[in-house]
Amino acid sequence: MHRSVKLLVSVRSSKEALAAFEGGADIIDVKDPSNGSLGLAQSCVIEQITDLIHARSPNMMISAALGEVSESTVSNAVNLSAVSHLTLVKSGLSGLLSLPTPWQKAWHRFREMTSLRHSKTQWVAVAYADERRSDSPSVMDVLEEGHRIGCPFLLIDTFQKDGTSLLDWVSQRNLDRIRRRTRDLGMKLALAGQITTGLLPQVLCCDPDIVAVRGSVCADGHRGKTVTRSRVRSFAAILGQQQRQWQRMES
Repeated sequence: MHRSVKLLVSVRSSKEALAAFEGGADIIDVKDPSNGSLGLAQSCVIEQITDLIHARSPNMMISAALGEVSESTVSNAVNLSAVSHLTLVKSGLSGLLSLPTPWQKAWHRFREMTSLRHSKTQWVAVAYADERRSDSPSVMDVLEEGHRIGCPFLLIDTFQKDGTSLLDWVSQRNLDRIRRRTRDLGMKLALAGQITTGLLPQVLCCDPDIVAVRGSVCADGHRGKTVTRSRVRSFAAILGQQQRQWQRMES
């Protein structure tokens, strides 16, 4: 691990976005956690946050969660067409295996329906580690389809936020296999799913490009509460420390 692993912090308001930015986040991710793992925030909230952050750091990466493909509506897509200056967008694939049509087609229709103005906005391929209870395609299937359609990132997350973490649902061996495949395909890997500072040594073993958090940087460690600058700063410091330790071990 000879590069810096970026810290992504998910926020739901301009206040939280500012706290994440000042705390040292590398990527600001906009979502509404009350609407699920990839809950869609109102388009006005997304625009407020992008304007706020880019006024301070014009080149900072900003991503947004667009909800679950299975719950999408045309009205959502129309509202999102007004959103600009996002670096990345992502949608969840839960519930798609029960549909009569292939899940790939449902994802394709969603991407077509969600037309974003900014030509440089790219899609993230999102796979749920708890794929059985989310009725979603496997991580490897999402990885391969994501590469086929040109997604530069694969994000592995957990669908249900019930206290279990990413590592409760996917083994270190499988994560290593996924990492090798993303590297072969030239894709970057982001890991999420109730990642705490205590899990960082195991997470960093997988050599991710991004570690994504929310609950760990919220008051009392609860994702439904508010992101605080002090908790972001603390998490970022520990992440940096853990990376330096790995680099010393590898050298």
